[in-house]
Amino acid sequence: FNTNAITIGDKYYSTSTTDASQLRQAYRKLFSFGAIAAGATLTITHDITSITEIVHLYGNCITDAATIVTAKYEPLPFVSTTLNQQVSIYMNDTIITIINGAGNNNILSGTIVLEYLLN
Repeated sequence: FNTNAITIGDKYYSTSTTDASQLRQAYRKLFSFGAIAAGATLTITHDITSITEIVHLYGNCITDAATIVTAKYEPLPFVSTTLNQQVSIYMNDTIITIINGAGNNNILSGTIVLEYLLN
């Protein structure tokens, strides 16, 4: 898949003006990542400057789950009623962080989708 930033059809109102015709273009960038052991954290440098807002930050992953009882394919973020089985995802100005809960399965690989607005 394409890992370059692309424009998507979504447009959002500007927070800096009341002019409804001043719409801001949304962009999308995909990130592929490898293994994350249970209880470990992975950071990914996103190399995007001038982000003003995150529209969506989500993804999916494949785990080493061996039974039907546990999820082999998990959405990101992954929410569980058991706190240490969750997978968190967040970002700042330079990196995306994925935290795999200590009670979760090992993550084998995955994809992150970041949709954002620029200045």
